[in-house]
Amino acid sequence: MDSFNESVRLTAYIFLILIGATLFGQFITISRIPQELTSFVGSLELNNYIILVFILLALFLLGCFVEGLSLIVLTLPIVYPIITELGFNGIWFGIIMVMAINIGSLTPPIGISVYVIKGAAPHIPIQTIFKGVMPMIVAMVICVAVLIVIPDLVTVLPDMMNK
Repeated sequence: MDSFNESVRLTAYIFLILIGATLFGQFITISRIPQELTSFVGSLELNNYIILVFILLALFLLGCFVEGLSLIVLTLPIVYPIITELGFNGIWFGIIMVMAINIGSLTPPIGISVYVIKGAAPHIPIQTIFKGVMPMIVAMVICVAVLIVIPDLVTVLPDMMNK
């Protein structure tokens, strides 16, 4: 019975996020915020990769404080048109976006994922868990850097499906 109650609560939580995201997406569409931001970013005289790094840094910082699914649902309608306007592949950006948010969810001050681990292993001090995830954070940052430099690593399988 406890498992059923927990499943219902989690499902309701996810549906509330999706309902809120749908309403937010409609508001964003009506207000034309993505179109205005896309034209503004397009008018900037910055390299596309610099804009990408700023977007990823913003996602990383937000990922430190906001749960991943909520963050994706709230930011994707705004940043996706900018990314596609800059000429980047949407699948590639989706992978990098999720990685940036996951890096944020592992880092202090909040480190949502670290507290999930703490809940599963309450006998391990939180400082030990934060020290333990540091190599993972470094590896993920390196992986994001490699994917930015060599974007074909992400799209090689989808490209093979199109042939």
